[in-house]
Amino acid sequence: MALFLKTRHETKEGYGFPSDYAAAETISTREQAEAQDDIITQSNIRLLIHQAANQHITFSTAVLNDPTSDELQSYIAGSAILFMDDSQENSPVAGVDIKKLLDKNRIPVEKIQ
Repeated sequence: MALFLKTRHETKEGYGFPSDYAAAETISTREQAEAQDDIITQSNIRLLIHQAANQHITFSTAVLNDPTSDELQSYIAGSAILFMDDSQENSPVAGVDIKKLLDKNRIPVEKIQ
């Protein structure tokens, strides 16, 4: 299963890529930014589906909006291993401490880039 976690109230970050100013200036509202995030998420899901099909792997995806700790727990319960974007382990999602949740479940985590 591939989980995509989305939070309604993301921490604002500085802008570090001046070469992308033109693209950044075209997104003027939060709604437009969220729509762009949704497009990227759907693109990533299609890529995973394609890669899995090429490897004859059956899997499912879920997009969780502002998940609670209990919701995440229900998805990862019984997992033998988790693969996680290594930049996200220490980032709280919707107030859920991902590292604490993983430590509690003692599930091995393979970090990917």
